[in-house]
Amino acid sequence: MAKAPVRSFFYLLLLGVILLTIALVVRSGILARRNPGEPINAAMRAALAEDQPELTTHDSLLVEQLYPTAHPSPGGDRRRQLCRPAPRRHAV
Repeated sequence: MAKAPVRSFFYLLLLGVILLTIALVVRSGILARRNPGEPINAAMRAALAEDQPELTTHDSLLVEQLYPTAHPSPGGDRRRQLCRPAPRRHAV
């Protein structure tokens, strides 16, 4: 009867070691490919295929309307820097 608890503890310990090893390998990227290839997501494939990704005309007009002080970031990516005025301080 004493062998059953020892055996279950051994299996539990073995499972823990296996899971810890898998977690370390995945987290460290040891087995990651240098060139992961083409993304599965169609939108990401389209975004990475372009040399200079740009917003559509409709999206650009919408950004201009909603954020008139926004300007393109110097990196050339799709993000825009929002220039908001400083918050007003109320006189006490």
